Amino acid sequence: MLLQQYEVGPYQNFTYLVAEAEGGEGVVIDPSFGIDPVLRGVDDLRVKVRYVLNTHSHPDHVAGNREVKERTGAKVVAHKVAPLNQDVSVDAGSRFDSGRLRFDVLHTPGHTPDSVLYLFEGHVATGDTLWGLAQQYLGDPL
Repeated sequence: MLLQQYEVGPYQNFTYLVAEAEGGEGVVIDPSFGIDPVLRGVDDLRVKVRYVLNTHSHPDHVAGNREVKERTGAKVVAHKVAPLNQDVSVDAGSRFDSGRLRFDVLHTPGHTPDSVLYLFEGHVATGDTLWGLAQQYLGDPL
């Protein structure tokens, strides 16, 4: 499995490129502002991006949706209550594949009503879920 982390945009968000292998099918998770380094990675690694996975609908996690979709033809995935133009709406228990990779969805409302986790190959994409829990229980961690 290929897993690349990119720190992008003015908020230094993490965007992820996940694929079964170089040249294989994959996904982009939480495309933020300044998505160009991720798109270069897609091209350099020849990844066929099938989905754009959004962990929640805040602008710093979805700003690159349109650009990734236009460049790759990927479908945008988000929770069913997300105020986004998603192609695939998911909820707790949803499951989908990209090539040999399987993604399971956990609905984790709290940071936002549409927050989800994506579980795949022993990894989890959390978005701001942990940050949201820290805020809830510890106050503003920043």
